[in-house]
Amino acid sequence: MAGPDILSILNKDDDLTFKNSQRYKELIENSALWVFELDVDGKFIAVNNAGIEEMEAKNQSDLIGVDFASIPEAESSEKITKLINQAWKGKIIDLEFKTKTFKSNDKHFKAKLIPLKDQDNKVFRILGIAEDVSRMNDLLEKLGEREEHFRDIVELSPIAIGIHSDGLMVYVNQAALNLFNAKSVYEVIGKPAIDLVHPDYKKIVQKRLNKITKKGETLPLIEEKFITLDGQIVDVEVTGKYIKYNGKDATLSLIRDITEQKKAEKALIDSEKKYSDLVKENPDAIVSLDSNGCFLSFNPAAEILTGSTSKNVMGKSFEDAKLLKPKSLERALREFTLISSGKDRKPFELEINNVRKPWIIAEANPKLIKQKNGENIVQFTLREITERKLMEEELKKSNEELAAFMYRASHDLRAPLRSLLGLIDLIKMEKDATVADQYIQHMLTSVSKLDNSIEDLLAVTNANKVNPDIVKINFKEIVKNSLKILRNLENHKMISFNMNINSKISFYSDVSFLETIFDNVISNAIKYHKVELNSNQRLKSVSNKRIGNSYVKINVRTYEKEARIKIEDNGLGIDDAVKDKVFDMFYRGSDRSFGTGLGLYIVKNTVGRLRGTIDLKTELGKGTTILIRIPNNDS
Repeated sequence: MAGPDILSILNKDDDLTFKNSQRYKELIENSALWVFELDVDGKFIAVNNAGIEEMEAKNQSDLIGVDFASIPEAESSEKITKLINQAWKGKIIDLEFKTKTFKSNDKHFKAKLIPLKDQDNKVFRILGIAEDVSRMNDLLEKLGEREEHFRDIVELSPIAIGIHSDGLMVYVNQAALNLFNAKSVYEVIGKPAIDLVHPDYKKIVQKRLNKITKKGETLPLIEEKFITLDGQIVDVEVTGKYIKYNGKDATLSLIRDITEQKKAEKALIDSEKKYSDLVKENPDAIVSLDSNGCFLSFNPAAEILTGSTSKNVMGKSFEDAKLLKPKSLERALREFTLISSGKDRKPFELEINNVRKPWIIAEANPKLIKQKNGENIVQFTLREITERKLMEEELKKSNEELAAFMYRASHDLRAPLRSLLGLIDLIKMEKDATVADQYIQHMLTSVSKLDNSIEDLLAVTNANKVNPDIVKINFKEIVKNSLKILRNLENHKMISFNMNINSKISFYSDVSFLETIFDNVISNAIKYHKVELNSNQRLKSVSNKRIGNSYVKINVRTYEKEARIKIEDNGLGIDDAVKDKVFDMFYRGSDRSFGTGLGLYIVKNTVGRLRGTIDLKTELGKGTTILIRIPNNDS
């Protein structure tokens, strides 16, 4: 309460003359507080200007003679009267009262009633000093409401809030009690704050606390571990700030329990690791691209499939990575655009641009992976289907060849049979034994053709058997047997055969397949030497000058990984226009060709069954060279 000047003067000077002096009157009149005097009946006998203003009166006359006890609210009048009586007994009285001004405005005053005594120490008057505390009370009330509001906020906050001073806990809210598994505040209040910290973090926390108490700084948010009252470990995020609490230095800590969050993060990391491990170990190539079409992941199987490395691919687009053939690149970009727009897509085929392998086909299965951050990922699972495509192509070719085979086989078998039937009918009617013998010779020719056709058909069947029978190979024996079997062919005696076999390294393969290869290649070399056809379609040498100069050279050499076979002749040769067709089924190069047209088809098919290769070099009129490479199956 203001007004100490008046009180101090009164306490210092008990002279009644002073209290009745002009100086005393000026002091009261100039005071900013409401100063008044009461008589024995408790009525106003003097009021200063401040009192007139406080009560919003017109002048002194509005208050002079008015009972002071009637000024406060009615319910306080009796109490005020008793307090005035106590003041007349010599006691200084402190009081508060509410009243309405002459303009009906509510006001709240704090007042002091001071008994004024004469020289005989008798109270002759009551001096009153009052101060308007209405605004301050309003502020205090609002402050109280605000403090209550903030208190509620703190108590109801889901964030754990704790205050510690001098190293001891002095306050915790309900969330903090829940965090530490405490049943009441008494289990936490007074406990050393550092005891609630996990041992691994005590040094860090102590260092932070020293920093905040010394510098008054706000501590940055960090992750720590706390220990609950029942010994459980919890993950938390903590920040702190220096405050004054109950007049003492203290630290306010805001603590957020992130235990479940850390568990979820760990579960996510474990899940991502499992997924990553599955992708890495997956035998299928798995790649993923971001929304811009750039590679985000590239597993080891993808490296094997493409012949490229993840280091060379990551961050690049399909175009820059150069993993696909041109047509497949267009298809992949089109599919990426469609799948990115959310459309469902079916698996499709891509031709891989692998520098290590000439031809790789993969089936691509696209998938859109939607991320929580709104960024979508397109994943392609690539499975190599080269073998399947080769089998499909082979099956297609086999079906086409089967149709042709059935047609030509039936034709080649029926023609000799019909000839035989016709000749038999002629023999029945023929009486001349000489003519009948000629018919029989024709019949033998037809039977021979029929036998050759059946033999070639059996060779085709043998070449298509499921699994080769792998044994150690004796090339000298195979070549000698072939030459022996073919010695009755016309032209055989006009040709010199040169055999060079080097098989120091053991070679393993299928004997019947190799016999088929040598029989047919050598047979063709014999049949198609320099010959011409007479009117009876019989083969003769062009001139005797060729006898002794005609040759078939047979060279074989074995290596650790393969055998190389070279069969060379200086026979008729083949026209460039038709040399690419000689390996087709039932192909005959010209009207001078004879046989079923299956010989070289059987050779190529058999070489293919042994996973070998065959090349043909030829020049019309100069001869033919066939080069064959067969893998060594020495396992």
